[in-house]
Amino acid sequence: MRALARAICRHPRAVLGAALALSVASGLLVRGLRLDTDVVDLLPRSSGAAAAFGRFAHAFGTEQTLIVLAQGDDPAALRRFADGYAAALAGSPLVRAVRHRVDASALELLRRHLAVLLDERDYAELRARVTPAALDDRAHRLRGIAQGPAGRLALERLTRDPLELLPLLARRLAAGRSADPQSGYFASADGHALLLFVTPARPPSDLAFDARLEAEARRLAAAQPGGAAVRLGLTGAPSYHLAYSSLLRGDLERSTIFSFVGVLLLFAVFYRVVRILPLVTVILGAGTLWTLAAAALLFHRIGAISLAFAAILLGIGIDVPIQIYNRLREELGHRPPREAVQATLEDLLGPAVLAAIGPAAVFAACGLSRFRGLAELGVLAAVGLALNLVASVALLPALLLVLPARLWTGRPRPPPRARLLAPLGELAARRPWALVAAALALTAGLAPFALRLRLEPHLLQSPAVLAPAQTERAIDELFAGPGGGARRLIALAEGRDLEAALAANDGWARAASRLRDSGAAAGYDSLATLVPSRRTQDERLALLAALDPPAVARELAAALERVGLRPEPFALGLAPLTAPARISLDDVRRSALAFALAAHLREHAGRTLAATYVYPARGDHGALGATLEAAAAGVRAAAPGAEATVTGGTVLDGALHRGLTADLATITGVSLALVLLLLAAYYRRARPTAVVMLSLAGAWVVFGGALALCRVPLNLFDLLAVPFVLGYGIDDHVFLVHRSLAAPTAPTRGALVSTGRAIALSSLATAAGFGGLLLARLEGLQQLGAAGTIAVLACLWAALGVAPALVTLLLARTAPRGAGEASKAPSGPGTPGS
Repeated sequence: MRALARAICRHPRAVLGAALALSVASGLLVRGLRLDTDVVDLLPRSSGAAAAFGRFAHAFGTEQTLIVLAQGDDPAALRRFADGYAAALAGSPLVRAVRHRVDASALELLRRHLAVLLDERDYAELRARVTPAALDDRAHRLRGIAQGPAGRLALERLTRDPLELLPLLARRLAAGRSADPQSGYFASADGHALLLFVTPARPPSDLAFDARLEAEARRLAAAQPGGAAVRLGLTGAPSYHLAYSSLLRGDLERSTIFSFVGVLLLFAVFYRVVRILPLVTVILGAGTLWTLAAAALLFHRIGAISLAFAAILLGIGIDVPIQIYNRLREELGHRPPREAVQATLEDLLGPAVLAAIGPAAVFAACGLSRFRGLAELGVLAAVGLALNLVASVALLPALLLVLPARLWTGRPRPPPRARLLAPLGELAARRPWALVAAALALTAGLAPFALRLRLEPHLLQSPAVLAPAQTERAIDELFAGPGGGARRLIALAEGRDLEAALAANDGWARAASRLRDSGAAAGYDSLATLVPSRRTQDERLALLAALDPPAVARELAAALERVGLRPEPFALGLAPLTAPARISLDDVRRSALAFALAAHLREHAGRTLAATYVYPARGDHGALGATLEAAAAGVRAAAPGAEATVTGGTVLDGALHRGLTADLATITGVSLALVLLLLAAYYRRARPTAVVMLSLAGAWVVFGGALALCRVPLNLFDLLAVPFVLGYGIDDHVFLVHRSLAAPTAPTRGALVSTGRAIALSSLATAAGFGGLLLARLEGLQQLGAAGTIAVLACLWAALGVAPALVTLLLARTAPRGAGEASKAPSGPGTPGS
């Protein structure tokens, strides 16, 4: 390390030239970096439910539709608004197609194929309606309707459906966001909300186009008659892409600026000097730029979790420059500037490398996570810390050596008096057991709270601050029944061919129907309602044949004649029963119901996927998921060659919890092993390693207890804060132990006075880095900021309140030994305090 330090100091201009070339190349790479809002990136690479959700998301996520929610107090006026609004949207060059209602031809398609669309429950109801007594009662009811005030119009409608079978089908269609079979609009049950589905002229990856599309949608709505009385909400892929990208960019800018300014202000306040700040700015800027270039090379994009690296890098990356400048101030007391720079770098390069490799190793261990977002953040943070170390130990000394010394040394000032850290060092020297006992009492008191720390219940909810998420939740409440669609379960059927997938999908629909009848599910939405498999259609035709439709037609005709009504107009309404017709996918594709296929049926990776959406009754999410998972074996048995999987909602939450728990144990274990190996390799002795690890153990417990007391849950974002305590804590402890080993006969006071200020500043700077995330609007990033800040403060408490006592007990009167243990450079009289 000393040889490398001398080489850097001999060739500062070459170092600056290499840094400049690297920065230029990085700037070119960063231009191609994009923000990624794909939630699938957060999922683990294993787990059946998570893998199924990934296949579902990739297969069905290509439906790039802007969904418009229109709400009003007058249902009739709302329908008139929707008609005019849909026509205006369809005329816009930004829109390729608009769906706001199902026309009469689609309703006629349903009526014509009623024989194969009615399920077993519907046939039980039909059987009761075609008994002689029931048919006689129906004839009298039709007669009463004909004599009513609106008899002619009502009777004309009933001639097309005399047994009122369409409402039976509507009962299932209404469970999802399907059209009302009577009016054709995508309306809520009370008629006060309507949906419009807008297909954009471009894909939603074009954010500028998405912004224009949203603005156009709102402008056209406001221009419609009665538009001022309509409440408009937008959601769907274009709105999510636009809102999420805007949210992430804003969070990245706010948190980075706050962290950057906070770090520099702390530096200026602690050292009462601003001359060095431009150089520190260059170091932090170069490290951040190089890391962004690494992200572009490794991943080509940066996700919602990965963008937290900037705040982490700014906070942790400042530690080495702080330690270098702190030691440089000491050396300038008895050396000329050039010699002071070289002496500082020779002495601190070893511990600086260890202090940076420690947290980098912990973050690198996070690359073992099965969650892609967490793994990428870990790798990116590790690479960033390594690159920032290069910038700190190479670029900073080179700048100091090339620039005139008067620009960064300033006038010599007397060191500030040690008002706090010197007495603390003396206390640690005189009463080490008292400090250790106090630390044990604190950790014992917080340990029960740390054991209560749990993962957040719902890990994949859309950010509540996003307007599209708020609109989607409103749609769920209005259209998806009491359970809401946000927690819906997805029963996925996958087959080698279309018939196998449809057969398994029918099995899921039957299971969902039973759950709806039992009250466990609020409803379900399935393609089986429109296109059952061929086998299911055969079974339903057999049920129909058992009712003897010609005989039913004769009985109804006779009953109608007895009450004085002509039976001929009703013959057409009975045609679906007397002359039943099968339905096919092509029939639906050619109709106005073709949109339903996109939401339920897709081809993906050479297989056919069919999705049934089951909406849980309120408060019954877990039981519904378990029941559906139990039904999966029966679905697979009834559809050979098909696979049946349950995902979404609590099923996915359970899989994510199990995966995160396993990942946390793995990452923490690997991090602990790496930290121990690093310390052992550097110190080559047990006692310095024990000082660091025992102190960090206390910090770990205090962190967990404080996290629980502050009610900060663990989630996909802040999970890394748990092993982070191990990695980051090395930083402060390494420099403290390094200075303690330089004065073994009186280690604590000298170490705290000489390096305590730098430790406090570096910890507060790191806290400022994480604190910048508290300004984020994305709740997960806020929680990461809170957890990171608590972790840093716990490490600071351990470094200043626990480690000095352990140094006294384990390292006092121990002669320095080994290449990495002691500094040969004498301490100058100008040692600054705190």
